[in-house]
Amino acid sequence: MVFVGFAQTAKVSGKITDASTNEGLIQANVLFKDGLGTTTDLDGNFSIDIPYGNYTVKVSYSGYDAIIEKVNVSKPVLQLNLALRPAELQEVVIVADAAVDRKTPVAFSKVEAKTIQEDLGSRDIAMALNSTPGVYATNKGGGDGDAQITIRGFDQTNVAVMFDGVPVNDMENGSVYWSNWFGLDAVSRSIQVQRGLGASKLALPSVGGTINILTNGIRDRSELSVKQEFANNQFYRTSLLFNSGRMKNGWGVSLAGSYKQGNGWVSGNDVQAGFYYAKVEKMFKEGKHLLSLSVFGSPQVHGQRFAQQAALTYDTNAAKKLGIPVDAITSYYRDVDKGYRFNPTWGYLDRRTFVRDDMGNVIDTISSGKTEKYNTSENIYHKPQILLRYSYQPNKNFFLSVTGYASIGMGGGTNIVPATNITADSTGQLKLQQAYDGNARNKLGQSFIYIRRSVNNHRWFGGILTASYKMKKGFEISGGADFRSYTGIHYREVYDLLGGQYYIVSTNANQNSTRRDTLTKGGKVDRYDYGHVNWGGGFAQLEWSNKIFSTFLNISSAVSFYQKEDRFVKKSLKIDGKIVADQALGYYDSVQYNGKWYFNNSPEAVYSKSDLIVLPSATVKAGLNANINEQHSVFVNGGFLYKAPFYNFVIPQNGLKISKNIKNEQIASVELGYLFRSRWVAISLNGYYTEWLNKPLTTTFQDPSDPDIRELVYVPGIKARHTGVELDFTVKPHKMVNIEGLFSYGDWIWNSKVDFHWKFDSGTEADLSFDPRGVHVGGSAQMQAGGAVRVEPIKGLYIKPRITYFDKFYSDFNPQTLSGANAGRDSWKIPGYYYLDISAGYTYHFKKMLIFTVRTNFFNVTNGYYIQDATNNNALGTNTNFQQFNAQSASVFYGQGFRWNVGIEISWINFNKESRK
Repeated sequence: MVFVGFAQTAKVSGKITDASTNEGLIQANVLFKDGLGTTTDLDGNFSIDIPYGNYTVKVSYSGYDAIIEKVNVSKPVLQLNLALRPAELQEVVIVADAAVDRKTPVAFSKVEAKTIQEDLGSRDIAMALNSTPGVYATNKGGGDGDAQITIRGFDQTNVAVMFDGVPVNDMENGSVYWSNWFGLDAVSRSIQVQRGLGASKLALPSVGGTINILTNGIRDRSELSVKQEFANNQFYRTSLLFNSGRMKNGWGVSLAGSYKQGNGWVSGNDVQAGFYYAKVEKMFKEGKHLLSLSVFGSPQVHGQRFAQQAALTYDTNAAKKLGIPVDAITSYYRDVDKGYRFNPTWGYLDRRTFVRDDMGNVIDTISSGKTEKYNTSENIYHKPQILLRYSYQPNKNFFLSVTGYASIGMGGGTNIVPATNITADSTGQLKLQQAYDGNARNKLGQSFIYIRRSVNNHRWFGGILTASYKMKKGFEISGGADFRSYTGIHYREVYDLLGGQYYIVSTNANQNSTRRDTLTKGGKVDRYDYGHVNWGGGFAQLEWSNKIFSTFLNISSAVSFYQKEDRFVKKSLKIDGKIVADQALGYYDSVQYNGKWYFNNSPEAVYSKSDLIVLPSATVKAGLNANINEQHSVFVNGGFLYKAPFYNFVIPQNGLKISKNIKNEQIASVELGYLFRSRWVAISLNGYYTEWLNKPLTTTFQDPSDPDIRELVYVPGIKARHTGVELDFTVKPHKMVNIEGLFSYGDWIWNSKVDFHWKFDSGTEADLSFDPRGVHVGGSAQMQAGGAVRVEPIKGLYIKPRITYFDKFYSDFNPQTLSGANAGRDSWKIPGYYYLDISAGYTYHFKKMLIFTVRTNFFNVTNGYYIQDATNNNALGTNTNFQQFNAQSASVFYGQGFRWNVGIEISWINFNKESRK
């Protein structure tokens, strides 16, 4: 430090914080002039004695945008508090398509790592997004990782999910299975929810929005932490995290691991899951080159509850409050008043041994000594993902990134077969013991009831090339390519014979009758096919910005290639690279071609394939942001999406026939927004209009002249309109108080009538007509409100109550049912509901960078029971008494009651000198 003799000095002190979280930044640099400066302490505070005078203060911190303030020091004591905004690294902005505040003209919300750590508890990571407007997330049947999420009324098959810029939606159906991504909360730097068409340059299914999960890179410090969590229903989780920080030689390593198990709030939904994560980075030549390799995965098994139940199955008193005439309809139901945790898919089982005499008669029974609680619906899966990325930035104007990734999925889900052959006891649970004993006592060893597993393995390889160049006068051009190759391997297998030795079934046309009739454990049944999806795409984007305006124009296109190979239908004869007899060679078949006979086992007999389907898609979108001044800004964006239907809409599960009359989906959208930013208040307000011009729907027509002819047909022309407004804000009235709020209101309706005429090859005709015009879209709450208040009364201690409210919620339904007297009829409207969550915690800093943290979460504090998911007219099949579009006719899932979570974490942090420069 530099001092001037006999000059007056002042004590300048203050706090340097993160502008988005208000958290103090440790060892930030505060420089008044060369040789005169200091760094902040463990809480972000600093204090320095300096001579009176005028200074240009520069405050900097790794990973944040530096700020420069002119300060006049003319009194003995001066308080200087400054907030830094996190800098979005160019790699994150360009490769991961992260939106930038007051620059990117899209509506988005950002959930910081700190919020995830404080609020998530033991829930699925998707549940943390209910704190953002336009989002509706539930845990569905209550299985760990079975959460579903909608944005602006579009389910998650129409929401693009990306991890570090890599798409992860299933290539065949667009789904996202959150159980595959357990543990990412430990390594996420943030989750950005971009609503609408979003900022991604790739051709993605982002009709409702994009969820961009960004993981931690190599930090500015080395860190080691251990965390132990406990929660309701015997849940516990142990986590370990290590980050080497950026070392002098440019290397950096980040490692994480976690294990959890618990019994689940819903009965039978037990879980055991692990998580591993490793990232290795190497920075070359003063940061111009960066090579990164990451691997992560989550092997898991968890119980599930798939089937919704009638409201009175859970609680008759609650059913009466819904207006259901319980006394009049109770006789229709086997299960009544079973409680909100009820799950009908499990039962008790003792795998006992039956002793037989020489004639095969059972003469004694020996217990196994263990009665297990056996859920017949389990998900067992492991989907490791490997990502290799090279980034090159020789100067501030040019950036290049090449990403290669691979994902190998292994596993599937189980269910009991035939479900109609098993009964339940008085408690509503399956009589598994009865089924087991019946199989085991059978002299022939045949199982009449067994557990089947539906396997969905896959091999997915992809590559993304991205380049950008900043030109003169504020222009920037970027472009790239996106390639994916996916093979899904689907089959069903005998998983558990429940005491028997084999199961008799006949589904494989390529086996002889003896072998195909008797299947043991692991034997394939019902289906065995390969789904091939290949994708090639490209994009180009032009941007222009200055201090006031920023605008972009994006064009992207892709081509999807679909083909199915079915190994259970008859083989085809392939001669000289050409199929000459399609699906003609079953096990007992023969074909004569050019005087030669061919059989099922001939080398020329190949597994049959569908036709190769080629579908193009394209996206055009543009936007403009205008910063009126340092506080106010407005934006507008719009676009058109010409989207190819997913594989499962084009090629059915059974057989090789292709859906006929395939048409691309068409989505048009426009959005307007306003932002206000000040030191104490942040407001984001936007409105949107989305028109879905050709929503996908397939139906099966039966030829009236031949009952054996059934054709899967793509029905075009279904339209839906989604409009709404969204608001979120943050207010900081005091340094110890932070207030968050959100509100969204949608008007999502179907707005077209369908009169579809189909003509079979035979010349006969069939018609389909239904009218959902003016009917509200079901399956997601159209109104949402919520807020949270975070109070930190003393250093390190916080408490944050959060309330969330949903309303204008219509049960899910099939639009095809709206014909005749039911045309234009809304589905049952679910009562609005709210829940209150409270999180609290305390962090204490010991000397030498040792940090102790305890966090607690209390979910649904009032223990209220509310309907979170419902299906219209689904309570009791086609019985006309239960097709009334009301609560009596709906099947439902209730939300979970009160839960809690406690976590204890010990961290050691050491800042690297190199990172603070």
